[in-house]
Amino acid sequence: MAEHAEILDLKSQRKRLFELLNHVIEVCQRKFDMEKARNSDRQKWARIIISAVDSYGKLLETACLEDLDCRVKQLEEMTP
Repeated sequence: MAEHAEILDLKSQRKRLFELLNHVIEVCQRKFDMEKARNSDRQKWARIIISAVDSYGKLLETACLEDLDCRVKQLEEMTP
């Protein structure tokens, strides 16, 4: 039962991280697309976008791996 609570807590934390990263990417895209922005400012916003997208990808990968691990454990428990 405690393991299920841990999984739910991890899922809610991960959901919050996805929400934050989505927000960061949206704000940075708006700043990057500003017509009056200097090139150096655009480069800074682009770096943040790249970093956020990279973090998002790693978080997705980790979530998929953890889901697969959980599913394998469930299958192993069902097998005699």
